Amino acid sequence: MERTPGPAPRIPIGSMLAAFAAAGFVALAGCGASGPDPAEYRVTANAICRAGQRTLTRLSEQVVTAQRGGDPAVVFREVAALKARQAAARRKVADRLDLLPTPGAELERVRAWIAEQRRQSTLVEALSRAFARRDETRIATLSQRIGALDADNDAAATRLGLEACAG
Repeated sequence: MERTPGPAPRIPIGSMLAAFAAAGFVALAGCGASGPDPAEYRVTANAICRAGQRTLTRLSEQVVTAQRGGDPAVVFREVAALKARQAAARRKVADRLDLLPTPGAELERVRAWIAEQRRQSTLVEALSRAFARRDETRIATLSQRIGALDADNDAAATRLGLEACAG
C-alpha cells in the first residue's frame, strides 16, 4: 500500500499525556510493589533506634540527677528542659525512620508504629510543659499515659523485628 504525501496522522495531546501517565504509573507500581529488602530495612532502622536510645538513656540519667536537687523550682525547671530534649530526640528518630524506604508488605504496620512514636513525642512535650508549670496532677497523668504507650510501642517494635527500637 502506498502512502500518500501529506501530514502525518495527529494523535491528540490529551491521549498522549494519558498514555505517558499510565506508563509512568505502571512503572512506579512495579518498582514499589515490594520495596526494599526487609532484612536491610531492619538493620538500618535498628541502627537509627540504637543511636536514639543512647541519647534518650543519657537524657533519662540527667533527669534522675536533676530530680535529686534540693530546690523544687530548679528541679521542675531542669526536668522540663530535659523532657523537651527527650521529645525532640524521639521526634528525630521518628523523622529518620519515616525517611527510610519501607518494605511494601510492612508499610502500613510501620507507618502506624511511627505515628505512635510521634504521638509519644507529643505526650513527652506536654509532660515538659506540665513540669514547667509545676502541675503535679498533669505530670502524673501524662507519665502514666506515656508509660502505657511506651509498652505498646515496644511490643509493636519487637513484632516488626526492630528490637533496638524497643525500650
